[in-house]
Amino acid sequence: MPGQLTEAVKHERVLALEELCERLHSEFVEENRGIRERVLFESKEKDGSMSGYTGNYIRITRPYDASLVGRLTDIII
Repeated sequence: MPGQLTEAVKHERVLALEELCERLHSEFVEENRGIRERVLFESKEKDGSMSGYTGNYIRITRPYDASLVGRLTDIII
């Protein structure tokens, strides 16, 4: 189709959106710091930690504890 953006412009826009996404996510996590949330820990990571997500989709990582896998756990962000 005529009028397409150049690959360079597309690349610049993708980088700008990725930077914006990272900044907004970091601000969101910071705004939620100190709040009690429930986390569903799902898996063990290769480095010996485990991770899960809060109800508002903040990823939480902690040292692995087999008793927490698959359970909702209260945490302070």
